[in-house]
Amino acid sequence: MTDIHQEHITANQVAGRDIDNSTTINHATIINVINQPLKRLIKKFREESENGITTQENDSFLCFFQSEVDAIGLQKKLERANMGAKLQRAMASKEYFIKELNKKKFGVTGQELYATLLHKIYHGFNQNIKPLIENEEPASVIDSAESTLINNLALELGDDLDIIKPCEFDGMLYFLTGKCHIKWDKD
Repeated sequence: MTDIHQEHITANQVAGRDIDNSTTINHATIINVINQPLKRLIKKFREESENGITTQENDSFLCFFQSEVDAIGLQKKLERANMGAKLQRAMASKEYFIKELNKKKFGVTGQELYATLLHKIYHGFNQNIKPLIENEEPASVIDSAESTLINNLALELGDDLDIIKPCEFDGMLYFLTGKCHIKWDKD
């Protein structure tokens, strides 16, 4: 009887045992490749800040996220989604984010940076959290997905967390909720 070792099995071969086709993915490399545009924005933002470069014009993408879709308000939206327990934290983080946005929105790149991050949160919510809400998953599963979204953004920034604080991501999420770009209840 001949022993067959997996290291000798190549693609399209049939084996009498399971073949381990696992792939090792270096997440740090992937994050670095994905984040190059974000890293460039942060570098440019730092340069503009150091040189006092400002603008009176508004980034149209940022304006889109700042626009109100309806006037219900954050509190009613969270209560409607049975998330009243998060209200205090949501209000505080949203207000913190608004203060930081108001400080940094006068730079062209600052606006672009915030618009990019708001889009990442908007997209991440709709791709990863909204389906859980639609499927009526337990609150613990939805909370975990929310934490993952926020943590992934913090990982993307890496060493640049002095520019955007992790608590601002939470604020962005509830800012978008308050503007009704993000809905926590089932459609």
